[in-house]
Amino acid sequence: MKILLTVNYLVDTDRDNFWDKKGYLIDEIDINLKKRFPQKMKLSDTVCGQRYSMTHKPIDYPNANLITCPICKRLLTDRKKPKPIEGLDNITELANVSICKSCAWQLERGVEIYGIENVIARFKE
Repeated sequence: MKILLTVNYLVDTDRDNFWDKKGYLIDEIDINLKKRFPQKMKLSDTVCGQRYSMTHKPIDYPNANLITCPICKRLLTDRKKPKPIEGLDNITELANVSICKSCAWQLERGVEIYGIENVIARFKE
């Protein structure tokens, strides 16, 4: 069976700390990525994975389909809108507010009782 294992990391840094002027990875970044994500990785005594791809791209460009959960600050995307960002969770609408699935699940009952505005306001205190 073929299983594609996908793991996403969010890197928050200046462009010049990651890519050189020509758009190539800085040597230190390139070396460390290859060390931490080798071509072959033993996952158990009977399971070994082979690196299929490794990508890196900015996701906070102007007009990006990028939303921040107002409660936990997790980055999300809206799959109903153009150019959703692959690797980010889709938004969940709760009382007309875009939040992450985890916060929606945890807050659903509180919203029913107090309303979304009051619940979010409590987190900002």
